[in-house]
Amino acid sequence: MLEDLGLTPAAEQIYAALLKQPWQSLAQLSSYLDISEAETRAGLALLSDLQIAAKPEPDAIVVSPENAASMMLAKQEAHLLELKAILERSQQAASQFIKQYSLDIENTKNERVFGEFSIYRKLSELTADAKHQTETFAPKGAHRPIPLAKGRETTEALLDRGVVSRTIYLDSAVHDPTTKYHLDWLTTHGSHVRLTPSLPTRMLIIDKKCAVLPLDLARALDGILVVHDITTVLALAELFELYWIKATPYGTQLGVSNQGLTQKERAAIELLAQGLTDAMIGTKMGISERKARYLVNSLMFRLGARSRFEFGVLATKEGWL
Repeated sequence: MLEDLGLTPAAEQIYAALLKQPWQSLAQLSSYLDISEAETRAGLALLSDLQIAAKPEPDAIVVSPENAASMMLAKQEAHLLELKAILERSQQAASQFIKQYSLDIENTKNERVFGEFSIYRKLSELTADAKHQTETFAPKGAHRPIPLAKGRETTEALLDRGVVSRTIYLDSAVHDPTTKYHLDWLTTHGSHVRLTPSLPTRMLIIDKKCAVLPLDLARALDGILVVHDITTVLALAELFELYWIKATPYGTQLGVSNQGLTQKERAAIELLAQGLTDAMIGTKMGISERKARYLVNSLMFRLGARSRFEFGVLATKEGWL
């Protein structure tokens, strides 16, 4: 019942038992609750960490339910503020990335590759040289089967060499059976996968030494920019880390915020705040323009907003922004 507030089911049982009376031993408390001593020890440690229990022992004094709820809510609110700060940093990093990408496209340290065959050959060369890690932004909801199959071959070779693979996909990717099969394959073979409502671009970073970006965001296989300039590569790596922190590990149920918003709704609100149109929001989130329009309209209806400007004002007052 209290998992959304950070309390595990075992910790909640232990708290209820400690409210009734202190216990003489770990074994006695475990036996009463019919859980293992390891679970009891972990639950006591969590209660102590949350400052709900005075110490991680079976005879600990615990705070009242009212105080416990207030303390857990305060911790969740602090976590939300931290996520908001991360989002703001992500948006700043994205803006810097766009600016630097525009400036450095002619940098002689970088190279441009055109044509699907040449692009695949270049990507094969780069990934074959990877020694430590690869980091990827994979926008679009549904992905084509052939590129996914090639991606599995490449990833398998990387993992066999001990290279760490981290990829961020859009939340909407799980609704496409072919893409979902690919995500399942990645995770079962040891690749790290996370989901997020929106991504700024397609991107591949190899060993934090080079990065690959599309020359045209709408037609990724027409041409790519291979970035070797280390300053730019490290800036892109920082951008990846910011998105990785706020992304949800694949297989984890997407939560609802304290304001009753899903992650998809929060993403739409953030994109609306940037002044994006329904079509642009759909592209960023990997959904159709019609679905994006429905999402935006439903959010405006919830706040009683008659215009996007009024929605921004009301959303700020409501704590959505």
